This record gives sequence, structure tokens and C-alpha cells, in this order.
Amino acid sequence: MKVNRKHVQVVNPQIKVLNDEVNQVAVILLTEVQKVIEDVFVKRLKEDLPQVSHALGKIAKLDIGLSFAEYIESSPVRMCRPKLIEACANVSEADLTFEQKYTKIASPCIFIKEGYNPLLSQVGMSRVPNTLLVDSGAKLSVLNGANGSGKTTLLRMTALNLILAQIGCFVPCEQFVFTPF
Repeated sequence: MKVNRKHVQVVNPQIKVLNDEVNQVAVILLTEVQKVIEDVFVKRLKEDLPQVSHALGKIAKLDIGLSFAEYIESSPVRMCRPKLIEACANVSEADLTFEQKYTKIASPCIFIKEGYNPLLSQVGMSRVPNTLLVDSGAKLSVLNGANGSGKTTLLRMTALNLILAQIGCFVPCEQFVFTPF
């Protein structure tokens, strides 16, 4: 008999022998169940791996499409389909419609008309649309302004919208044109 502050334990030698036997049987049973699972399921999965991989790929594409649709539908700002073009020199007047008309633009380029930061447009913060044209014709671009004037927000907006466009998602802009880099 063992006495502890919270409980009293009575140990009988026969019960202890039976308990040890039950524990040994449980270990043997667990080992056998693991062997059966490995034999049946793992071997079968290896045989059907191409089909399983194909099905998982289809499920992943469906998940991406549904995520894009939910993102576009939940956006409080206008979304547009990005336009991928071969070279910005081939851009027509209809593609670049803002105050300054660019007639000859070197490739590569990004043109964003009234774009928003995709993260800020989702949280309901006040939004200021930005129009931006970045092309390789300029050797150096300087973005300056006072603290809190939106320099980092403009750069993040450009990068995030470009990433969204490259993966095939709509972007929060009036118009988005870009070339592959």
C-alpha cells in the first residue's frame, strides 16, 4: 500500500502481473496495427501516387481560383484585369490614357493608373489613388517627400500589384499594364 497526499494506492501482486501483461499486449497490438497501416495504405498510396498527385494539383488550382474570386469580390475598390504586353514601345494610345502621353517607351515597364495598395484597400483605410509609369528609359528615378507622405506606400503598392498581376489575379487599379521582366 502506497500513501500519497492526494490518494491511496493499493497494489496487489496479482493485479500488478495482470497489468504488466495488458501493457505488453497493448504494445504488440499497436505494433501490428502500425504494420498493417503501413502495408495497406502506404504501399497503396505509392502505387496510386501519380493519380493522387494529379488530383491534388487540380484541387490546388481550384483553391487558387476560389481565393482570387473571394479577394476580388470582397474588395471595396475597383479591380481590373492586368494587361501583359510584349514591349511598352508597342503600347497604343488607348492603353496609356493619362495626362501625359508617352509615345516611345522603352521596355520593360509598369503602368498603373489610379492604383491602390492591395492591403490598405482591404482594411477600409482612407485611400488615395496613385498613377505611376516606370520604364527602363529613365536611368535613375528619385522618389522624395516629407515623412508620412506615402513614398513607402507607393513602392509597396507597385510591388504588391505587380506580384498579383504576375500570378494572374486582378489588381486594385483603374488600369494596369506591364511587361515581363
